[in-house]
Amino acid sequence: PPLYCLPKLLAGAGYATVYMQPADLRFQMKGRFMPLIGFKDVYGRNELTDKDGNVPWGQWGPDDGELYRIAFDKITQLEQSGKPWFVNLLTISTHYPAVVPASFRIPGTSDPNSRERSSMFADKALKEFLARLKEAGVMKNTVVVITNDEVRTGGNDTPEGLRRKNHGIMVVLTPNNDRWVVWDVYGQTDFFLSMADYLGFPTGKIDMGRSMFRHYGSFQPFFFGNFFTRHFVAMPAPGHVLVCSTHDIACKQYELKGRNIFEGGFKPAPRLDRGYASMMRQLVTLNYKRTPKIWEDGDAVALPAESGKPAVLKQK
Repeated sequence: PPLYCLPKLLAGAGYATVYMQPADLRFQMKGRFMPLIGFKDVYGRNELTDKDGNVPWGQWGPDDGELYRIAFDKITQLEQSGKPWFVNLLTISTHYPAVVPASFRIPGTSDPNSRERSSMFADKALKEFLARLKEAGVMKNTVVVITNDEVRTGGNDTPEGLRRKNHGIMVVLTPNNDRWVVWDVYGQTDFFLSMADYLGFPTGKIDMGRSMFRHYGSFQPFFFGNFFTRHFVAMPAPGHVLVCSTHDIACKQYELKGRNIFEGGFKPAPRLDRGYASMMRQLVTLNYKRTPKIWEDGDAVALPAESGKPAVLKQK
């Protein structure tokens, strides 16, 4: 059944909903999933053509600058239509192996696929895109959200290492240039409710998350996982952090030295809270049961690993 997500909410309110990514839409079944959650127009590498009808190719598809150019043209059309709109862009220039134009160079860097070079190009492309939106008057009535889906930094499987691998940015540019600093920890599961709250939609049907635009007086437990290290991390109560491996569902508990999980260090807890550990094991088991397949490519389907077993690739 269709999922109740932000694009579904906005489409029901008369918004034009558009999703663009440089990669092929078969990757992670985006071509199926995005329409299911409410995107009416979905573009991947084969759908993103330039003015001459050519597909801009890189190893993942068009670089960030090219994607922003295509997106700006689409946004211009949407502005002229008079309808409200929601455009979601997934960029790839900072994703390995770095989709960056050969002409882009920075002093002192010879590696064409360096992380520094791709990051500087991504910053430059985004800055130019925002400047074009501002010059066209789009920013006067548009909320722009800049975030990331993953972080590939060094670190081991300790709480500090997993924290480095899972932190992200969330920058919100509002038409009124509102300025505030948020000390609470939020995740991408909070994005739907936050934007619905900001735009004035009723939030009673949204059963997950908290609004980043409000201050709450109570603690909210939160969880996150890392696909690459196969770990789940939870902060079920103030000052308590659990790290559980999805390989053997073994958990370790730590005490937090700071206001939130991204501030201060960790120290091993004197004992493991069996209630917290049991809850985490149930979440890990439930996650596998509710995910029949992760992605599809040609005639093969990648299935999630059963508890304690490696992931497998099965033929249809």
